[in-house]
Amino acid sequence: MTEAKLKLAIVRSTALQNYYDAERRAGADPLIACERMGEFAKRLDDLEYQRDLEIIKQCMERKL
Repeated sequence: MTEAKLKLAIVRSTALQNYYDAERRAGADPLIACERMGEFAKRLDDLEYQRDLEIIKQCMERKL
């Protein structure tokens, strides 16, 4: 794992932990908080995926 990927993984895990903690403070029980955090993770990962696709698209357009 490269240093950049490691840093990204740390940022992602911190964001997920913060989301879970906020859900718990809002009164959600541990199971509900975990389920909501899972949904948040899907949205978070989708944003990263879309960003990566945009970078790939830009690179492909430069090659054409």
